Amino acid sequence: MVEIGKVLGEGFDIWKRNLNICLPFVFSMLLSFIFVIFTFGAALLVATPSLFRLLEKLPQESQFPQAHTPTPPCRPEVASQIISEFARNWVILLVAGIISAIILLFINAYFVAGAIGMAKEAHLKGKTSLSDMIYYGSKKFLSLLGADIIVGLIALLGLIFLIPSIVFILPYLPYITPSPDAVPRELMLTFFALLLIGIVLFAIYALIISIVFALTRYAVVIEDLRAVEGVKTAFKRFLEHKLDVFLMWLIVTIIGVGISFAADLFGNLINLLSGVPVGSLIGIIVSLVVVQPLTVVWWSGFYLRLMPTTQTTTQTTQGEFSGE
Repeated sequence: MVEIGKVLGEGFDIWKRNLNICLPFVFSMLLSFIFVIFTFGAALLVATPSLFRLLEKLPQESQFPQAHTPTPPCRPEVASQIISEFARNWVILLVAGIISAIILLFINAYFVAGAIGMAKEAHLKGKTSLSDMIYYGSKKFLSLLGADIIVGLIALLGLIFLIPSIVFILPYLPYITPSPDAVPRELMLTFFALLLIGIVLFAIYALIISIVFALTRYAVVIEDLRAVEGVKTAFKRFLEHKLDVFLMWLIVTIIGVGISFAADLFGNLINLLSGVPVGSLIGIIVSLVVVQPLTVVWWSGFYLRLMPTTQTTTQTTQGEFSGE
């Protein structure tokens, strides 16, 4: 039985002495934001070059309103032209969205791997640096991304719970499409009941998968495993320590939600007292500096305790000799 209280206490102390573990999360957010803005800005310039000329007309439309006549911020003809611009070039915008999503996955994998590596070194050596982030991020981001994809696909298997509602409604679609008002109320109630049950079961299944494979990223980085081996090892560790993993997941989740809720409450209080809209900013800062790095430190320390003592000792010795 893992002493979770000791894991949390030691992890909090390590986090206080290594506040730089928050930097991977800060870099990830900033780089992701810059990339998304650049990608969609470039896509808009390429796909809808006349869109900006349409947008320039908006203030001119309301610059000289008629007396006693409220002028809408955007005239219908201008709005229809803007919509048609997007509709005409939806393929380019869709491709930009897909490319952005893929690149963001790589960015997230790199910095999460780097953060876990920093947490590992902080536990084994008492300190860490950005060189650890670069080393583990460069070395393990592909394996971590692959493991995330595998776990994501396993979670998507839960969509099978939505099949009963789909199978139920399919024979009635030819009748529903032309005249939805003519569909019997009992039929729609049954469909929505089946759909709601499917969604609830899918949510429960996804939650169980998140607990069962909670150790996957840490197995990949801390034990230096490839994607498939990392998923298998995480599942094996879970089977060996089911109660410990569940309690760790529950406690860390409650603490993280509690800290985030307190930050949001504090931010909203400042908004009310000062009128300055900084509530969301405070929530983001607390998440980046406290919640995410502290969570990684706790889970890394927890995972190290699940590993055999000889294996942990070997990793510590190798790290000291290699200067990682």
